[in-house]
Amino acid sequence: MRLLLAGDGVFADRTGGGRRYLWNLATLLVAAGHRVDVVGPRLSLELPSRETRNGVRIIRHAAPSGTAPWKVLARIDAARRSVQALLGRHSYDVVNVHFAQTGFGGLLAGAGRSVPLLYHFQGPWAGEIWTERRATWEGHKGPGTASRRGLALTVCTVMHRLERRGVRAARRVAVLSRFSRSVLERAHGVPWEQVLVVPGGFDPSRFPQPASRQDARTALGLTPGPPVIFTARRLVRRMGLELLLKAAAQLHERGVIARWFIAGAGPLEATLRQRIAALGLSEQVRILGRVPDADLPTWYGAADLCVVPSIAFEGFGLVSVEALACGTPVVVTPAGANPEVVRPLSPALVAGAVTVKALSATIARALAGPLPSPQDCRDYAVGRFGWDAVYPLNEAALRWVAES
Repeated sequence: MRLLLAGDGVFADRTGGGRRYLWNLATLLVAAGHRVDVVGPRLSLELPSRETRNGVRIIRHAAPSGTAPWKVLARIDAARRSVQALLGRHSYDVVNVHFAQTGFGGLLAGAGRSVPLLYHFQGPWAGEIWTERRATWEGHKGPGTASRRGLALTVCTVMHRLERRGVRAARRVAVLSRFSRSVLERAHGVPWEQVLVVPGGFDPSRFPQPASRQDARTALGLTPGPPVIFTARRLVRRMGLELLLKAAAQLHERGVIARWFIAGAGPLEATLRQRIAALGLSEQVRILGRVPDADLPTWYGAADLCVVPSIAFEGFGLVSVEALACGTPVVVTPAGANPEVVRPLSPALVAGAVTVKALSATIARALAGPLPSPQDCRDYAVGRFGWDAVYPLNEAALRWVAES
């Protein structure tokens, strides 16, 4: 098959779960004998507009970043022109959308009419942004707040309508979880029979299990001491990091001593540092900032426990799978698809509610043990979510759309 994958850049350009998923899929499709082009925004002026990596042809178009209305429209128009040029030059069997803005630009260029469309719905684009923005206004009544809310509501309404056009134009929609399928049906009215559940995949070779937890800690310069709890999250409110800090404080008050490490960057960083100080956790909790992708497996492997404290819109939870692959159990809240990913390994790792009390109790039980062994964690992650298991489902979906 000749395939055009439309995304928000590739993992080689900038880190991110969605970009990693798209890039891994593209390289595996090429390895299986398919011809693959990836189109998306040029995320840095240092990147070439065209290049070929691992047999994947990458086409980048200039586009502004940000969520201002004119910037969103400019990105869509840039994608339209780029996809339109590609459709004019090549005969694709399927256009596979992985990002709403690039996908809608593709629709305007004729994808879905002249070429069948498979849409990978990785989460409600507008809903995620609105949840994050709304959280920043809670308790604020200063000048300009109402106008900012109104502008954000307008932008998110436009985003929602663009995404709806995209998923409804697709011959099939692929989602990462049953939770995402239910969100898709509620948000856009897409019937279940049009939706394929294709779990997220990961490359087990990039997330090896360390020889021992102590080896991983030594590599990071961590001295012997209390249990290590690690989380890797974008520092925005829907990721639940304030919930995690309150749970850490509650556990500390009960005499449960641990070392907490938070990897990630985002607009909430200053607020989180203030909360850490206010809760008296400056000696226990450390914000690492953005951890290089190559170092994440070492951090996962060094931890006694990883925590994914999401409070909303967890469409899959790739971070949970990656941590499990490194042999580390993961405690999760019951938000979104978290239970689908973790519960089959151990129901005890899923908190009973998205509350401080439930999360702290689940972490305390996990630290007390028993827990799934490191090998059980890895075998579960690789067998269920490794690309050997997930790639055939993606290829079958693309073939079905191309041939139907």
